[in-house]
Amino acid sequence: MYNPQGADENLEFIELLNISFTETIDLTNVSFTDGILYTFPTGLVIPPLGRVVIAKDREAFIAHYGQDQIVLAEGSYSSSLSNGGESISLVDNQGALIQAISYSDNEALGWPSDADGLGASLTLTNELNQPSPNLASSWQASSIQGGTPGSPDQLKPNDPWSDLDGDGFHALAEYFFGTSDRSPSLNPLKITSEADELTLSFSMNPFLTTMTWHIEESSDLLTWEPATVQLKTPTLLPNGRLGQSAQVAASETKTYYRVKIIEDVE
Repeated sequence: MYNPQGADENLEFIELLNISFTETIDLTNVSFTDGILYTFPTGLVIPPLGRVVIAKDREAFIAHYGQDQIVLAEGSYSSSLSNGGESISLVDNQGALIQAISYSDNEALGWPSDADGLGASLTLTNELNQPSPNLASSWQASSIQGGTPGSPDQLKPNDPWSDLDGDGFHALAEYFFGTSDRSPSLNPLKITSEADELTLSFSMNPFLTTMTWHIEESSDLLTWEPATVQLKTPTLLPNGRLGQSAQVAASETKTYYRVKIIEDVE
């Protein structure tokens, strides 16, 4: 959030995401050296697909956003993010450059205007695919006013049964498959056959929390049972979702399959 809505610049924040599915990142003495000044404390780590937030004013941030489910680094950063755009550098504990990012508020060049003082934060698109952080096309305005510090831009829906786009898929299913409840979607489950095997494939939101799933089968669409499947290792798709596939033995009788999504009670 480089230009918060209103006159209070103290609500600025920066979020770092670990895009690895397996590796934990140690931020000890990693520093921002251009644009803002901040050094991460000893022992702070980001787990796989985890996030950490640093704030311009930690107390103001907590008063506005709270701290529930947000990993908020200690202290506050010095200086301010430029409302007109600038370059920011992140270096490791030996001073070697990790990442340099240049952003702008120039709408004519494609930078999102809603992130320039109109309430949205500046958010990377398809962040797991490592888009160039210096291109306007790699960024979008957050879908939620104030941004979603510490969480993905797509949050779990408050009403899991809503179907705002009328495509027949409830909001919780759209969240699971990584689609939007504001844009009609086709059936995300695809089935292909080869020899005596069927392959079921679909995309998934890579940042799912408090949700489980399994594949079920039925012969009459009334009674469903867990299917015996061989799950494949998920792959990262160009759209930033996970591609999941499963193989099942072909049946001599007509069989229907579905993905059952279970929302865990927190």
